[in-house]
Amino acid sequence: MTEPAEANSASAQLKRGWEFLKHTYGSADPRSMGALRIAMGLLLFEDVARRYPDLEAFYTNAGWLTNHFALFRPMSSHLFSVYHAFSTVTEVKLLFFAHCLVNLLFMLGWKTRIMHVLAAVLITSLNSRNIVVENGGYVMLNLLVVWTMFLPLGQRFSIDAWSKSFRERREMTVEALSDRTSPLPPRALFFSLAVTAVILQWVVNYYFNTVQKTGPAWRDGSAIHYFAGQERLLRPMGVWLHGHVPHSMLRFLSYSTLVVEGSIVVLLLSPFRPKAARMLAWGLGIGLHLSIAAFAVLGPFAWVMMTPYFLLIAPEYWDAVAARVKRRLQRRVVAIDSDDGLSTWFGRIIKRLDTFAMVEFVSASGPLDGLLVRRLDDEREHRKAAALTELSAALPIPKLLVGVARVVGMLRLSAWLIERAWKRRSLRSFFGLDRAQREPAPGPTGFTQARARWLHGLGQIALLVLLVATGSQVLVENRAVPARFKPKHRPAWMTATVIYPRLFQGWSMFAPEPPRVDGLIIVDGRTRDGRKLDPLTGAAPDFTLDRPGGPRLSALWNAFHMRFHERRFAGYYPGFRDYLLRHHTITGKKQDQLTAFDVWYAERQIAAPGQPRQAPKYRKLVSWGHVKDSDVPKTALVDKTAAATQRSKPKRR
Repeated sequence: MTEPAEANSASAQLKRGWEFLKHTYGSADPRSMGALRIAMGLLLFEDVARRYPDLEAFYTNAGWLTNHFALFRPMSSHLFSVYHAFSTVTEVKLLFFAHCLVNLLFMLGWKTRIMHVLAAVLITSLNSRNIVVENGGYVMLNLLVVWTMFLPLGQRFSIDAWSKSFRERREMTVEALSDRTSPLPPRALFFSLAVTAVILQWVVNYYFNTVQKTGPAWRDGSAIHYFAGQERLLRPMGVWLHGHVPHSMLRFLSYSTLVVEGSIVVLLLSPFRPKAARMLAWGLGIGLHLSIAAFAVLGPFAWVMMTPYFLLIAPEYWDAVAARVKRRLQRRVVAIDSDDGLSTWFGRIIKRLDTFAMVEFVSASGPLDGLLVRRLDDEREHRKAAALTELSAALPIPKLLVGVARVVGMLRLSAWLIERAWKRRSLRSFFGLDRAQREPAPGPTGFTQARARWLHGLGQIALLVLLVATGSQVLVENRAVPARFKPKHRPAWMTATVIYPRLFQGWSMFAPEPPRVDGLIIVDGRTRDGRKLDPLTGAAPDFTLDRPGGPRLSALWNAFHMRFHERRFAGYYPGFRDYLLRHHTITGKKQDQLTAFDVWYAERQIAAPGQPRQAPKYRKLVSWGHVKDSDVPKTALVDKTAAATQRSKPKRR
């Protein structure tokens, strides 16, 4: 008699364990997904817009890597980019604007699923267009966009959610508007392997970025000193701090970096009070990455690393914030004319903005010519801009935003537009708002529901395939993985699945050691009118590497200076040579035409703590014509001949 009871007990324990794992590591609140979409949209928009000033140099045929050269001699296997179909500056600018528009619409939640897929294709295409400037931040951005494609990010705080609500319930009477039970915004947790994938991705990143920092600089605490010695990376604040912060503080920052990164791994995986643990991990991540972003230019890395935590906000936190917001709101009464389609339409909008049910709808005593609002304990009626001001007190709209709108005249303008709409019968007739429409809203069909279930199931299968492929990439790329666990062979489809969307998994930022060298590419050019000119700076060539405030490079030019001197990119030096020869067409000044130039890579060993700065050494990469009276120190040359053989083939990833 005990065996069935024991079996039932074991089954119940397994079920409880599964439910715990599913809720802890595979669920997300719709509000959290909506907040994540807004944060991702802003991040994607900013990432594309930030590259716009360098668009011509890096993404067009007027730059140093033309489409023909990029396709003829691809920098990577399995390379695909929509940007390869756009060549001229005008064409690429139009694509940039379209790219920004897609990101903006994704952020607003209009056709969210379609915009999400387009955003993923475009961002991976942009990063694949010029791999020289690719870094870990761009890879993490690709990963975040791809993993979250399988989540319904448009359920809340989106245009799609509004449209769905308007379709589901067409309230045309005061009684219907006063019914707060329908339509209700989605509150149920969404369960998906995609949530697990996002958590695991951030765990893998922080884990390997911690355990692979095994070099002497991390052990003796000098790692941040060498990181800050790369003045090419630093913002002006970072340059100033590098010269004024004592070494003891830099040692503390080195050790605390390891502690914070390791702690985030533990907190993200913690089964004990996981909701609070993840918020603590978020706080640690914000402190770590904001400090990095304040001192150094590393592309989107710092920002993308802080973004996915929006997905992990628990429902309890949203409810606590909602209760706090509700306490600040005041009740208002809005009059509705049920015989006027425009009046009920505005009522439907107000109802959906009124998420805390602070607005009471009443029947108007007669025809209305605009919004009519009054306070609950006051019979005085407010119209036009005053009505909007009173209504804002009942809606969860930031007071600062309302104050700014009042100062700049937006409230008056909005009130005027509403009044004009009320008077323009033709406009109301065009939109079908000249009379109440009482037709029932169509409900979801059986086919629609079945299709949604099938698509969700197929999405989970695709997620499993991606997890397997990226999991194998984790084993291949990271040094901390023992050799016996590294796959000796893997299917070609798995490699293609990783490389096409740039889903790499080698996480060794400043590991095992931070770089101990700093360097810049310097063009020693001579113009048509005899001036010395470095087109990369717009000034005379500076070979000292001691520039006040640092070089102040953008993220793209930073990556260019860091990588372009490597032998694997020597095959692309002719493109850079041609780019320099076109410099006068870019500036529009004939006198800027270069008649001769040498391209040098200046490299300096970062001095150990307490040691004086060392003199740079110089290596010539490209020559054109004969450069006279060069200022490069002859005693510091490491290679007096051009390093570009034009025949060496770059390595493929």
